[in-house]
Amino acid sequence: MGKTRVYKLAKDLGLSHADLIERLQSLDIHVQNHMSTLSDEDVERVKIQESSRTQEGTEVVQVKDVRIQPGVIRRRRTVTVQPTPVAPEPEPPARDTPL
Repeated sequence: MGKTRVYKLAKDLGLSHADLIERLQSLDIHVQNHMSTLSDEDVERVKIQESSRTQEGTEVVQVKDVRIQPGVIRRRRTVTVQPTPVAPEPEPPARDTPL
């Protein structure tokens, strides 16, 4: 199929290119910036990791703003993964007839 740019893959996955670059580096895929190209194998590795991540839980990003002085705001971002709730299995219908 060819080469895929990092920013296009990030757009397809619904991520920012900076977040995707961090995830690529955690997978030991070397990229320099959002215009770097990825091979088809690397794209598949990223998609597999993203699908397993969405099955594990949803990612929640919280940003904490602290005003240090007028005109200076310190922002800290924390990412937590909340497990997806598992629906309980329905009980089998009760029998009215004795066994």
